[in-house]
Amino acid sequence: IYDSKTKIFTLHRVEYNIEQVQEKMKVAGLPQPLIDRLHFGR
Repeated sequence: IYDSKTKIFTLHRVEYNIEQVQEKMKVAGLPQPLIDRLHFGR
C-alpha cells in the first residue's frame, strides 16, 4: 500500500488458499513454473 502523503510503501501479507489459486492459474493457462512458485512463497 502506498501512502502518497508520507511517500511510504507498506507491504501486507495475507493468507489465502494456495491450492485453489494454483488450480485457477492452471485453468487460465499460466506456466507451470509460475504456479509451482506459490508453494514456496516466491
